Amino acid sequence: MPVSSSVFDILRVPAEMLDKLVSQAEIIEWAGMKAVKKRFTKHIGLLKWVPAAIVFRAAYRFAVSPRERLRREVTFFSRGWGELLVPRVLSVDEDRFELVREFIDGRRLDPRKDCRGLGTALGSVHGRGAALGDTKLSNFLVVEGRVAIIDAEQSLLDARPYEMGWDLLLTALFLALFYITDTTAFRSCVEEFISAYVRAGGRRDALDGVGSVRNSGLAVVIPLMHLHLFIKEVEEAKEKAVLP
Repeated sequence: MPVSSSVFDILRVPAEMLDKLVSQAEIIEWAGMKAVKKRFTKHIGLLKWVPAAIVFRAAYRFAVSPRERLRREVTFFSRGWGELLVPRVLSVDEDRFELVREFIDGRRLDPRKDCRGLGTALGSVHGRGAALGDTKLSNFLVVEGRVAIIDAEQSLLDARPYEMGWDLLLTALFLALFYITDTTAFRSCVEEFISAYVRAGGRRDALDGVGSVRNSGLAVVIPLMHLHLFIKEVEEAKEKAVLP
C-alpha cells in the first residue's frame, strides 16, 4: 500500500467521526424503499458554514441559514442534468427544513481510481454554469463507474467564474490531502481529472477562476508542490483544449 494511502486512512478516521457528528442525513424507509432524510438545522449551519462564510467570503457565496441550504439542494437536485447522476427529490418540508431524497447505492469515491469520473462530474456541473461550493470526497458516490453528487446544499446555479475556480481548487486540496506524500500519484490523478473535466464541458473562465485573487486564501492552504502541479495542469489544459 502506498504511503499516501496509509496516511490518508489514518487521517480519515477522525475526519469521518467529525462528519458523523455534524451529519444531517439518515437512511429511512419511504414508500417501501430506501431513502435519505436530511435535516437542515440552524446549529449545524453555524458550526459548518459560518467560519467558511467569514474567512472565504470573497471567494464563494456560502449559505448559512437552513432555509437557503435546503432551497439550494432541492433546486440543484431538481434540475435536469442529463447523464450526471444526482438523487431524485421525494419530499420537501419547508417548515421543518427537511428533505427526503432517493437513496443512491454506490461506493465511496476513491482517488486511486475515480479521478476521471470526478472530473467528468464537475465538468458537467460547470458546463451548465453551476458550482458546488463543497467538493469534499464524501459528497460523491460511484455507481457502476459513474460519479454521483449526493450533497448540494452550497450549490449555485448562477456561479461566477471564480466560484467555479473555488470548486476546482477545493478539489485539488482534498486530492492533495489524499496524496500528501506522493506527488507523482497526485499529478497523475490531476492529469486525469483535468482532462475529463475539459471533455465533459468544463469552461475556460472556470479554469481562469482558479487563479483569481479571490481564491488566494484557499490556494495558500494547499501544499506548495501539489499546488504547483495542479496549476501547471490547469495552464496546460487552457493552452491545448478548445474551451467554451
